Amino acid sequence: MSEEPRSPLKVRTRLPFETNAHATRAALPAFAIVYGMLAACGAGAAAYMALIEDRPIMSGYVLAPAFGAAWFALRAAMSFGRR
Repeated sequence: MSEEPRSPLKVRTRLPFETNAHATRAALPAFAIVYGMLAACGAGAAAYMALIEDRPIMSGYVLAPAFGAAWFALRAAMSFGRR
């Protein structure tokens, strides 16, 4: 019995709905601006609750927006790094 040789694998072509890598890299500063604005809003909400509303620092009213602000600030910083 002789085996038939397998056909070589086809080279994968780009599909029409795939995005261009350069276009997504151009949108990263916009994401960083949005993340920065969300971080500033979260920090402002945490500061308002702690200073104006006199909530305890360890209450959820202060910690939740503070953690959210830290997360969005980290995301903004990471968006400028290499992938």
